[in-house]
Amino acid sequence: GMTIEFTVRVPAGGAARCVLRARSYDGAEVGRRTVTVTAPPGSTTAEGRVPVATTARASHGDVLRCLPPG
Repeated sequence: GMTIEFTVRVPAGGAARCVLRARSYDGAEVGRRTVTVTAPPGSTTAEGRVPVATTARASHGDVLRCLPPG
């Protein structure tokens, strides 16, 4: 597995549902996880540090997309 760290801009105190993806050295997807991150009250930045289980050794992770929760 690997841990993906990311920051996403949201409305003040808001949240986002993000799809994270772990990829191998050749670019193949080896793990995926959807998480919801919430900004502190008054803040427009939500930060995540999320472990993603992988089926093979991962070289990097990225955020596929973030959407409003719900």
